[in-house]
Amino acid sequence: MIKRFRFSQAERLLSGLIALEIQVSRVFRLYSELLWLKGDLFSALKNAEIAVHLAPKDAQAELNLAQLYFATGKIKSLRSMASGIEGPRREPILSLLESRTRRFSLTVDTDGLIKLFETSFLNNGYLAAFRLAEMLLNIRVPCGCQITSVLSAPVTRRSVLYPSGMLASRIKALYRAVVPPGLKHWKHYYLTYLANAPSMPGVASWETLRAEAAGEWRKVRPRNLARYGWMLKESGKYFLSYPPDYGRARACFLAARQSPPPNFDIFGKLAEIELCRGRQTAAFRWFDEAFKVSPDHESDILAWRGELKSFIGDYAAALCDLNAAVEGKAYYALTWRAIARMKLGNLDSALEDAKAAVAFNRLDGEARVIMGEILRLKGDFARAGKELVSVLSGQFPYRHELWAGLNMILLRLETGGMRAAAVYRRGVMDELRCCGATKACADISMAGASPLRLQRVISVLFESSRGCRRDEPYLFPLWIK
Repeated sequence: MIKRFRFSQAERLLSGLIALEIQVSRVFRLYSELLWLKGDLFSALKNAEIAVHLAPKDAQAELNLAQLYFATGKIKSLRSMASGIEGPRREPILSLLESRTRRFSLTVDTDGLIKLFETSFLNNGYLAAFRLAEMLLNIRVPCGCQITSVLSAPVTRRSVLYPSGMLASRIKALYRAVVPPGLKHWKHYYLTYLANAPSMPGVASWETLRAEAAGEWRKVRPRNLARYGWMLKESGKYFLSYPPDYGRARACFLAARQSPPPNFDIFGKLAEIELCRGRQTAAFRWFDEAFKVSPDHESDILAWRGELKSFIGDYAAALCDLNAAVEGKAYYALTWRAIARMKLGNLDSALEDAKAAVAFNRLDGEARVIMGEILRLKGDFARAGKELVSVLSGQFPYRHELWAGLNMILLRLETGGMRAAAVYRRGVMDELRCCGATKACADISMAGASPLRLQRVISVLFESSRGCRRDEPYLFPLWIK
């Protein structure tokens, strides 16, 4: 019954057997595992101890008890238990003490639960999905396993690259879902995860949602951040929305590190925050920690570090990281290497990178913006305009209106004059104004109807931006003076 996820029936049967004073170790062990799945760790521990008492040399009973000692923080009891066991039965318990265990031998079919969770979520069965999420969290212990990453983003698989229409539909379905108070933080987490997608319009309802979610996470089970700390990552993203609160965002990302295994993108965000606060040395130090705790994501970390080196204008060093990241098949490395090569004047190789990035993922709006910019610099205005217009008029998962618009202004000034550029000029000013870049907005406004002045102002923005081609407002301190 446990393997088939019929937990209520299994609990009635096992508790009934125990009430009949059936003194069988396996009954107490299975009941212990079931209680663990429900989140009642200390009752689970009590029954696990009875199971071992009834069968002192049962390896499964010992492992179950050892894992519960670990999960409840009773490390001294775990060490004492290990010292009293000899032979092959001791090895899995030692692996717990040395934090070498990645998977745990429970009766429940963990892979089946994960699949059922994903299916329930994708079919809008949110109440069932959230209950399964709680069970999955109860399976893992503090040294972590693959469950964390499954729960952190079930709708994203490899990325958040969904068209805005699909995101809007999923947000509405999730928003209407009725869940009990004890599971409300899951609903907040996934709503904000989806609503934070930059392609979604920044309307008041989404801002209210983000604020409500941020408040919920600040009080969500603070006594056990090792279980829920990773939810605070989305709260950190909320605090980076304009006007950015770097201090509170940093605190959220630091808290998110308490939930193992920490996601490598937490360190990238911390590095970006430090750069925005003018702490360059501290920023790149975060990548050193990322390599230590997320060795499986070395290529992704190299790509992110390479991008930030471009942000500070160190393109040669950026290329070293990005070349290695491309070899490791990091997702965004091609796009960011295209930027670095473009800034170094290697337009042909930069264009090849941008083309490869678009071929890899046609929804990579950033790569299309870079391709349009490179084609504009090469004087291929027709193809440049086609790429940039596709970004401005299409449904992409991230917002790229600012950089696509700035490129279109320069392109239209060269091909169609001030009247053609004015359409994009208004949109760019709106983007800058919304992000708090008031001086840049004022400079473009003051350029008036003078093509030369407007071209000069925008060229200064491109020069000061160095390698930054992302539209997130919190990154503006890197280049807006």
